[in-house]
Amino acid sequence: MTDHPETRRLRTVAGARFTCQRTGFCCRFHQLGPVEPDRLQALIDSDPPSWWPPAAARPWTRVVMGPHGLVTELARVDGHCIFLGDDQRCAIYTHLGGDARPGFCRLFPFHVVQDADGVSVTIRESCAGRQAAQQEGLPVAHQAA
Repeated sequence: MTDHPETRRLRTVAGARFTCQRTGFCCRFHQLGPVEPDRLQALIDSDPPSWWPPAAARPWTRVVMGPHGLVTELARVDGHCIFLGDDQRCAIYTHLGGDARPGFCRLFPFHVVQDADGVSVTIRESCAGRQAAQQEGLPVAHQAA
């Protein structure tokens, strides 16, 4: 791990790189929630059925029991997030921008751990595009900062 003193003890794997390879794997094989209440309300206010036809055809969220009570998740359609397009792009990102996505979407594939030594950021091994991204991606240290 490399320390970055300018970012308050941020540690990353030296030379680690990542840029999304648009495999859609993260939208298929990972939990799709919880969606933070403020993000959920912003999505509701954006009226997804008006800009994403699959959200007009069926509910685009579902409520499930989480470890601390009921939580809202994004719905799955045909085994993937309802907002995953045929082009492997996120419709929320495309229509509303990257910051409109729920926190779990914005964070993936980064794994962030805060401890007494600061914050470490790594790339999850479960990211299908991780190997290609290591060759072509942007430095993780810059993205993590």
